[in-house]
Amino acid sequence: LHINGNESDVFSNVYPPVFSPDGNKWAAFFEHNGFWGLMTNDSIYELMANKPGEVLFSGNSEKLIFSYFSGSLETIIFGDKKIEVTNRAGKLFIDYSGSRYAFLGYRGSNFVLNINGYETSGYDDIKPIGYWKDGKFIYAVRNGNLWQVYKDNKHITESYYSIYEQKINIFGTVATFIAKTGNGKNVVVTLSDEYYEPLVGAYYDSIIDLVLHPYETMVAYRAIDRTNQLIIFNNTVYSCERNCGSPKF
Repeated sequence: LHINGNESDVFSNVYPPVFSPDGNKWAAFFEHNGFWGLMTNDSIYELMANKPGEVLFSGNSEKLIFSYFSGSLETIIFGDKKIEVTNRAGKLFIDYSGSRYAFLGYRGSNFVLNINGYETSGYDDIKPIGYWKDGKFIYAVRNGNLWQVYKDNKHITESYYSIYEQKINIFGTVATFIAKTGNGKNVVVTLSDEYYEPLVGAYYDSIIDLVLHPYETMVAYRAIDRTNQLIIFNNTVYSCERNCGSPKF
């Protein structure tokens, strides 16, 4: 592994590094003599694991969280905590300070969400979104054909027939997602403490390429209104050509 001109030892396998949000720290899994370890910018962890898991940094770049497998058992190293889990699904979520965690799991044919050790009820499907700045977790759940967004154990939106392209900023101050309504239209819903309730945008035939500003309450996306191709930036509508690109912040 080469980082900023520095070369690591030679291993039989090295994963691409993960960098902290501030860019000053990094971590990468490596394999040596049939076992896996984790190297960082200042340390090496011999995990004696047969499979690497996940590695990530907290939003403030101060904490490193990683996991590894021994058989089917996954061990998550979370600060000074060691959490052992099985049947985890999807990615691991942490809050900005790296003091809380959340992950998706299976319970029979249902999904459950483990939020810092507390397990939710089972649902037909769950889409985790991320931690809010107050330490509560935002996620979408489906029972039957309908989706709702929850904050911990309280639903905070109306019901929709689909929810996708969900985003949250690193600080947990703004979240947004695309939803499909009962009449087949699509709409962007934005959550922010600046709003008394979720802000629901205009309805369009199709919405894709939703992007969220890193720290301001600003969203942008591509939309189709009948045959018109549009770029929406908050409440401002711009016409564009058929082959217009995706918006970016």
